[in-house]
Amino acid sequence: MAKKRITLTQAEAGQIIAQDLTNSSGGVLCSKGTILTERLIERLRKAHIPGVCVERPLSRQDTEARKARLAQLQTRFEGVEDAIMLELKAIMERRLEAEEEVE
Repeated sequence: MAKKRITLTQAEAGQIIAQDLTNSSGGVLCSKGTILTERLIERLRKAHIPGVCVERPLSRQDTEARKARLAQLQTRFEGVEDAIMLELKAIMERRLEAEEEVE
């Protein structure tokens, strides 16, 4: 898959980070595979990050697959009352919901 270095002014929600984004100390700010959201782009701008290396935006097929995964997650956790399992479900939901739909 092709990679492209872009500035944050060119960044759009739905683009996928193609390589780990690190700070000047080498700490990872965003891992490869992270999907950019408007919120994340704004946080990176505030952190004075000049740009990112991205792959491609999410396709409609990716968006439909995400919706299906969310529905499947709801079904699998129906009736679960264990606090640890419910926290795991919440983490997975947040991860899936962070993948904003691209028009």
